[in-house]
Amino acid sequence: MHARSIAIQSPRARRRRRWVSAGNSRRSRSRLGTIQVVLLAASLSALPLGCSKSSGDAGAARGPAAVPVTVVDAAIRDVPVRLGAIGTVDPIATVSIRPQVGGVLATAAFVEGQEVHQGDLLFRLDDRPFVTALHQAEAALARDQAQDVAATRDADRYEELLKKNYVSAEDRDRLVAQRDSYKAAVTQDKAAVEAARLQLAYATIRSPIDGKTGPLLIQAGNVVQPNASVLVTIHQMRPIRVAFPVPEAHLPDVRQKMASGATLDVLASPQGDTGPAIAGHLTFLGNEVDRTTGTVLLKATFDNADGRLWPGQFVRISVVLGVQKGATVVPSAAVQEGQQGSYVFVIKPDDTADLRKVTLGPVDGSVAVIEGVASGERVVTDGQLRLAPGTAVEIRK
Repeated sequence: MHARSIAIQSPRARRRRRWVSAGNSRRSRSRLGTIQVVLLAASLSALPLGCSKSSGDAGAARGPAAVPVTVVDAAIRDVPVRLGAIGTVDPIATVSIRPQVGGVLATAAFVEGQEVHQGDLLFRLDDRPFVTALHQAEAALARDQAQDVAATRDADRYEELLKKNYVSAEDRDRLVAQRDSYKAAVTQDKAAVEAARLQLAYATIRSPIDGKTGPLLIQAGNVVQPNASVLVTIHQMRPIRVAFPVPEAHLPDVRQKMASGATLDVLASPQGDTGPAIAGHLTFLGNEVDRTTGTVLLKATFDNADGRLWPGQFVRISVVLGVQKGATVVPSAAVQEGQQGSYVFVIKPDDTADLRKVTLGPVDGSVAVIEGVASGERVVTDGQLRLAPGTAVEIRK
């Protein structure tokens, strides 16, 4: 009975049964997909949380990175105490060559910028007028000398005749006066000859000093006037001086050193000159303090054998006032300036930085004298900007 009833089900009933079975199957697959998506999302969300926690734990274990620095040991040495200034090279002698007689400039016997020595020929004027004047003066001298000889002979003769009463005393006096007049004329003629010779000598112009010539201001062929036309200027180059001002606060130290008879060494460094400093010594101390600038003028003398110092040149001056014995020194780059004054970073034995306040003393080139650091302590010369007290450091070679 049961089998029959199944066999006689209508086609509509069979389609309805298949649709119900298909719907149940689709709902089962949908629930399974939803469960899989939820599990995948949970696993993905848990993954970065685990990675982040692991990275944080590792960073906390390593700590902050050490700062790389360069260090130098503080040392003990003798340091010169120097006084710095800016000076101007000043020739000891400067001569403007002017003609002492007028005339035509015939020749110039040097080249512009040439080194000349005392007595060297510089210029020659046309000397023909001076030669003629000398000859005239010599001729006048010879004439008056002859007349003087004749007048002297006549005066002597009349002296003898007067003794014999052959002539009067008046005649004798007249001849004596004439003799004296010719003698005076001879003396005057001799002076005229000397003057003519001097004028002739002035036609030849020679260098009065050793030095270096400047530009030629008047060319040959021009007429020059006595003591009016500058022909050339000569600067003495060896030795040479440098004038420089120093603050009046240093005046007592300088005076004390000079009063004791000690030689104050001075070093000069021309601007743009890469050679070693030029050595000289202090030779002049001004007799007053400039009220406007509060400085006193000093001058130093240099041999200048190599000619590195040039007139009018600006140079850096360093006066050695003394030597500080047994000073603690560090490179100048190690000293920093802050609101509380000078300081350095000292590296402690555990390779951490310690900020140390110091008192800055004289600075000699790249070396600074300080107080507050012991000899042998390591001070930082590079890398200070990244340091703070307690910062770990990595010392670089």
